[in-house]
Amino acid sequence: MSTLRAGSVAAAAAVAVARPEWRPVDERDVAAWWRRAPGTRGRLERVTIAVVRDAPGKRLTARCRLESVARDGRRERVTVYAKQYRRRDLAERLARQLGTLRFAPGDAPVRVPRLLGLDARRGVVYLEALAGSRFESTLATPGSALEPAGALLAAFHRATAEVEKQVTRASELARTRECAQEVALALPGSAPALDRILTVLSATRWPRAGGHALLHGSFRPNHLLRQRGALAVLDLESLRIGPAGYDIANWIAALHYAEVEGRLDAAARRRATRALLRGYAASGGAESGARVLWLTAALLVQKQLLKLATRPGPGSAAGVRTLLARAGRCADRAAAMRARDGLDALAGELA
Repeated sequence: MSTLRAGSVAAAAAVAVARPEWRPVDERDVAAWWRRAPGTRGRLERVTIAVVRDAPGKRLTARCRLESVARDGRRERVTVYAKQYRRRDLAERLARQLGTLRFAPGDAPVRVPRLLGLDARRGVVYLEALAGSRFESTLATPGSALEPAGALLAAFHRATAEVEKQVTRASELARTRECAQEVALALPGSAPALDRILTVLSATRWPRAGGHALLHGSFRPNHLLRQRGALAVLDLESLRIGPAGYDIANWIAALHYAEVEGRLDAAARRRATRALLRGYAASGGAESGARVLWLTAALLVQKQLLKLATRPGPGSAAGVRTLLARAGRCADRAAAMRARDGLDALAGELA
């Protein structure tokens, strides 16, 4: 394992040397985009930039507030988001995915941030700023209408776009094994439980049906906005093709993480999970319950356990134990479930 890790570090260092120096997006970049962008009117007088998310030296998201003056003297204020990537191919990929996103005939288009422009040289994608409140804030409120999130997901899965990534059983098993190794390095006591989860997942086959939905790739409550009863979905960098269960499992795993962090209680987690499944099925969505459970176990390891293990804080040890137990239970139930069982079989499994 250490040999693989050393090779990965060496490869990453070689790539870093080949990349251009990192300079975060600034007022000059935004002004240059404004001058080139079709449909922009007036003289740009002021640009204010606030970084809202930052992985230093790799990528960032900035909120840009623009003030312009039209020829007739009217002042206009516009807000856009700039997503910048050190790897410029990632910016080009996001722009291509957004530019080719199309929803199925008969489905109302899902509201997503509109692509406003691409600065390929600087690795910056400019996006529409959508108004609304965070959907996540409604999860803890009993009686909230949560089914629309499932309806949105069903429509998204019927859409098309030019994407490169694909979710397969082999790729998810490999990724889970890789992340389990990192968790075990940080928390050696977790190794036996992780080994057992990997053994069960390795021995459990996926049902043959499914595997051709357009996936959001990181579908969870904090990526949804609510405005006047309508929902929008954000953060579309991770689009891929694969089984619908991948997005459903992302939602479920994220809710488990929110619970161990104390942002939700168990009743709210169950309510939000079941509401998503009801809304999804009522809008024509279908998937194997066994595959959802398999992927939930895998994603609990890949994303939630990895976060707790590598960013330790108060309560992390207890959270790791809880998520390990839940990932193991999902893996066991996936192995025991019949291949023909659909989403309606999950209600009791996700308690």
